[in-house]
Amino acid sequence: MITQSVIKFVIATLVYLLLPLLVFADSSASATNVSAEGGSSSSSSKGSGFADFMKAIGRPLPTGTPLLQTKLHNILMSNLATSGEAPEWPKIAIEDLQIPPNQSSGIAGFRKLNPNECIYFNATLWTDETISEKIENVSLCAKDFPRVGTSWSEAWVAAPIPGKNTGQLRTSGPVPPFNKAPSDGRMISWINSRYADYYLANLLIFMGYDPNYTPDTRRVWFVNVK
Repeated sequence: MITQSVIKFVIATLVYLLLPLLVFADSSASATNVSAEGGSSSSSSKGSGFADFMKAIGRPLPTGTPLLQTKLHNILMSNLATSGEAPEWPKIAIEDLQIPPNQSSGIAGFRKLNPNECIYFNATLWTDETISEKIENVSLCAKDFPRVGTSWSEAWVAAPIPGKNTGQLRTSGPVPPFNKAPSDGRMISWINSRYADYYLANLLIFMGYDPNYTPDTRRVWFVNVK
Protein backbone atom coordinates (compact mmCIF):
# COMPACT_ATOMS: atom_id res chain seq x y z
CA MET A 1 0.00 0.00 0.00
CA ILE A 2 1.39 3.35 -1.04
CA THR A 3 1.39 5.76 1.87
CA GLN A 4 1.28 9.54 1.79
CA SER A 5 4.90 9.70 2.95
CA VAL A 6 6.00 7.59 -0.03
CA ILE A 7 4.04 9.79 -2.44
CA LYS A 8 5.54 12.92 -0.87
CA PHE A 9 9.04 11.45 -1.18
CA VAL A 10 8.52 10.64 -4.88
CA ILE A 11 7.22 14.15 -5.57
CA ALA A 12 10.12 15.71 -3.71
CA THR A 13 12.61 13.59 -5.66
CA LEU A 14 11.08 14.60 -8.99
CA VAL A 15 11.13 18.25 -8.00
CA TYR A 16 14.80 17.99 -7.03
CA LEU A 17 15.71 16.40 -10.36
CA LEU A 18 13.69 18.78 -12.51
CA LEU A 19 14.31 21.88 -10.41
CA PRO A 20 17.01 23.50 -12.58
CA LEU A 21 14.83 23.26 -15.70
CA LEU A 22 11.35 23.86 -14.35
CA VAL A 23 11.89 26.48 -11.69
CA PHE A 24 15.10 28.40 -11.56
CA ALA A 25 16.23 28.37 -15.17
CA ASP A 26 13.06 30.11 -16.29
CA SER A 27 14.03 33.67 -17.04
CA SER A 28 10.47 34.81 -16.51
CA ALA A 29 10.52 33.73 -12.87
CA SER A 30 11.47 36.33 -10.31
CA ALA A 31 15.16 35.88 -9.66
CA THR A 32 18.39 37.49 -8.70
CA ASN A 33 20.79 36.57 -11.48
CA VAL A 34 24.20 35.85 -10.00
CA SER A 35 26.73 35.15 -12.70
CA ALA A 36 30.12 33.52 -12.52
CA GLU A 37 31.68 36.87 -13.47
CA GLY A 38 29.92 38.66 -10.59
CA GLY A 39 27.14 41.19 -10.37
CA SER A 40 23.42 40.73 -9.90
CA SER A 41 20.22 41.87 -11.51
CA SER A 42 16.63 41.54 -10.35
CA SER A 43 13.38 40.92 -12.16
CA SER A 44 9.95 40.32 -10.70
CA SER A 45 6.90 38.23 -11.45
CA LYS A 46 3.92 36.93 -9.53
CA GLY A 47 5.34 33.44 -9.08
CA SER A 48 7.87 32.22 -6.59
CA GLY A 49 9.68 29.08 -7.67
CA PHE A 50 11.39 28.65 -4.32
CA ALA A 51 8.09 28.86 -2.44
CA ASP A 52 6.62 26.23 -4.80
CA PHE A 53 9.65 24.02 -4.21
CA MET A 54 9.33 24.23 -0.43
CA LYS A 55 5.63 23.45 -0.68
CA ALA A 56 6.32 20.43 -2.90
CA ILE A 57 8.65 18.84 -0.34
CA GLY A 58 6.21 19.47 2.49
CA ARG A 59 8.17 22.25 4.22
CA PRO A 60 6.57 25.64 4.90
CA LEU A 61 8.42 28.71 3.68
CA PRO A 62 10.13 30.08 6.80
CA THR A 63 9.88 33.69 7.86
CA GLY A 64 12.38 35.70 9.85
CA THR A 65 13.57 39.16 10.80
CA PRO A 66 16.00 40.54 8.20
CA LEU A 67 19.52 40.77 9.58
CA LEU A 68 19.61 44.46 8.69
CA GLN A 69 16.80 45.03 11.19
CA THR A 70 18.55 43.32 14.12
CA LYS A 71 21.36 44.19 16.52
CA LEU A 72 23.67 42.08 14.40
CA HIS A 73 23.81 44.78 11.74
CA ASN A 74 27.32 46.35 11.88
CA ILE A 75 27.81 44.96 15.40
CA LEU A 76 31.47 44.09 14.73
CA MET A 77 32.16 47.76 13.96
CA SER A 78 31.24 48.67 17.54
CA ASN A 79 34.73 47.62 18.62
CA LEU A 80 37.43 48.18 16.03
CA ALA A 81 41.06 47.12 16.28
CA THR A 82 43.51 49.69 17.62
CA SER A 83 46.60 47.57 16.93
CA GLY A 84 47.67 44.73 14.68
CA GLU A 85 45.62 42.29 16.72
CA ALA A 86 41.92 41.61 16.32
CA PRO A 87 39.38 42.71 18.95
CA GLU A 88 38.03 39.90 21.11
CA TRP A 89 34.50 41.31 21.40
CA PRO A 90 31.72 41.27 20.40
CA LYS A 91 31.37 37.65 19.31
CA ILE A 92 28.57 36.03 17.35
CA ALA A 93 27.74 32.33 17.49
CA ILE A 94 25.35 31.40 14.69
CA GLU A 95 23.07 28.51 15.63
CA ASP A 96 20.41 26.34 13.98
CA LEU A 97 21.39 27.47 10.48
CA GLN A 98 18.73 26.60 7.91
CA ILE A 99 20.10 26.26 4.39
CA PRO A 100 17.74 26.11 1.37
CA PRO A 101 17.56 22.36 0.64
CA ASN A 102 18.26 22.77 -3.07
CA GLN A 103 21.54 24.54 -2.25
CA SER A 104 23.07 21.71 -0.24
CA SER A 105 21.78 18.76 -2.27
CA GLY A 106 24.40 18.99 -5.01
CA ILE A 107 21.64 18.51 -7.60
CA ALA A 108 20.56 22.01 -8.54
CA GLY A 109 23.92 23.06 -9.98
CA PHE A 110 24.80 26.64 -10.75
CA ARG A 111 21.66 28.69 -11.33
CA LYS A 112 19.83 31.87 -10.54
CA LEU A 113 19.00 32.71 -6.94
CA ASN A 114 15.38 33.47 -6.21
CA PRO A 115 15.07 36.84 -4.39
CA ASN A 116 13.21 35.11 -1.55
CA GLU A 117 15.77 32.33 -1.21
CA CYS A 118 17.04 32.82 2.32
CA ILE A 119 19.07 31.34 5.09
CA TYR A 120 17.65 31.48 8.62
CA PHE A 121 19.41 31.21 11.94
CA ASN A 122 19.51 32.11 15.63
CA ALA A 123 22.51 33.88 17.12
CA THR A 124 24.09 34.38 20.50
CA LEU A 125 25.70 37.81 20.74
CA TRP A 126 28.46 38.19 23.33
CA THR A 127 29.49 41.71 24.34
CA ASP A 128 32.00 40.33 26.87
CA GLU A 129 32.75 36.99 28.53
CA THR A 130 29.75 37.21 30.88
CA ILE A 131 27.08 39.16 28.98
CA SER A 132 25.20 37.55 26.10
CA GLU A 133 21.94 38.04 24.25
CA LYS A 134 19.93 35.59 22.17
CA ILE A 135 18.73 36.89 18.79
CA GLU A 136 16.25 34.51 17.22
CA ASN A 137 14.81 33.86 13.79
CA VAL A 138 17.13 36.00 11.69
CA SER A 139 16.94 35.87 7.89
CA LEU A 140 19.33 36.77 5.09
CA CYS A 141 17.80 36.69 1.61
CA ALA A 142 19.24 36.98 -1.88
CA LYS A 143 17.16 40.09 -2.54
CA ASP A 144 19.19 41.91 0.15
CA PHE A 145 22.57 41.22 -1.46
CA PRO A 146 24.40 44.42 -2.42
CA ARG A 147 27.39 42.41 -3.63
CA VAL A 148 28.34 38.95 -4.79
CA GLY A 149 30.58 36.46 -3.07
CA THR A 150 34.32 36.72 -3.36
CA SER A 151 37.26 34.45 -2.72
CA TRP A 152 37.83 35.90 0.75
CA SER A 153 34.59 34.43 2.11
CA GLU A 154 35.73 30.94 1.13
CA ALA A 155 39.14 31.54 2.70
CA TRP A 156 37.49 32.96 5.83
CA VAL A 157 35.38 29.90 6.56
CA ALA A 158 38.24 27.49 5.77
CA ALA A 159 40.73 29.08 8.16
CA PRO A 160 40.76 27.66 11.73
CA ILE A 161 40.21 29.97 14.69
CA PRO A 162 43.53 30.84 16.35
CA GLY A 163 44.10 31.28 20.07
CA LYS A 164 42.00 29.77 22.83
CA ASN A 165 39.21 27.56 21.51
CA THR A 166 37.05 24.58 22.49
CA GLY A 167 38.51 22.25 19.86
CA GLN A 168 35.88 19.99 18.30
CA LEU A 169 33.29 20.90 20.92
CA ARG A 170 30.92 23.40 19.33
CA THR A 171 29.12 25.71 21.74
CA SER A 172 27.38 29.07 21.67
CA GLY A 173 30.36 30.68 23.36
CA PRO A 174 31.91 32.71 24.59
CA VAL A 175 34.95 30.62 23.59
CA PRO A 176 34.85 29.68 19.89
CA PRO A 177 35.55 26.20 18.48
CA PHE A 178 38.63 25.34 16.40
CA ASN A 179 36.78 25.48 13.07
CA LYS A 180 34.32 28.17 12.03
CA ALA A 181 31.87 25.69 10.50
CA PRO A 182 30.67 22.26 11.70
CA SER A 183 31.61 19.02 9.94
CA ASP A 184 28.01 18.46 8.89
CA GLY A 185 27.40 16.97 5.46
CA ARG A 186 24.91 19.65 4.50
CA MET A 187 27.23 22.41 5.66
CA ILE A 188 30.17 20.95 3.77
CA SER A 189 28.13 20.56 0.58
CA TRP A 190 26.85 24.12 0.92
CA ILE A 191 30.31 25.58 1.52
CA ASN A 192 31.62 23.74 -1.53
CA SER A 193 28.88 25.26 -3.67
CA ARG A 194 28.91 28.73 -5.17
CA TYR A 195 25.88 29.73 -3.10
CA ALA A 196 27.73 29.85 0.21
CA ASP A 197 30.12 32.45 -1.21
CA TYR A 198 27.28 34.92 -1.69
CA TYR A 199 25.58 34.29 1.64
CA LEU A 200 28.77 34.20 3.70
CA ALA A 201 30.23 37.34 2.16
CA ASN A 202 27.07 39.37 2.70
CA LEU A 203 26.41 37.90 6.14
CA LEU A 204 29.84 39.01 7.34
CA ILE A 205 29.71 42.41 5.62
CA PHE A 206 26.26 43.12 7.09
CA MET A 207 27.61 42.34 10.55
CA GLY A 208 30.44 44.82 10.07
CA TYR A 209 33.31 42.49 9.17
CA ASP A 210 36.21 44.08 7.29
CA PRO A 211 37.58 41.54 4.78
CA ASN A 212 40.74 43.62 4.44
CA TYR A 213 41.59 43.18 8.13
CA THR A 214 42.52 39.51 8.10
CA PRO A 215 43.52 39.17 11.80
CA ASP A 216 39.82 39.43 12.74
CA THR A 217 39.11 35.70 12.79
CA ARG A 218 37.79 34.89 16.27
CA ARG A 219 34.47 36.68 16.47
CA VAL A 220 32.07 34.73 14.25
CA TRP A 221 31.40 31.01 13.95
CA PHE A 222 28.63 28.53 13.09
CA VAL A 223 27.51 26.18 15.84
CA ASN A 224 25.26 23.79 13.93
CA VAL A 225 22.95 23.22 10.97
CA LYS A 226 19.29 22.62 11.69
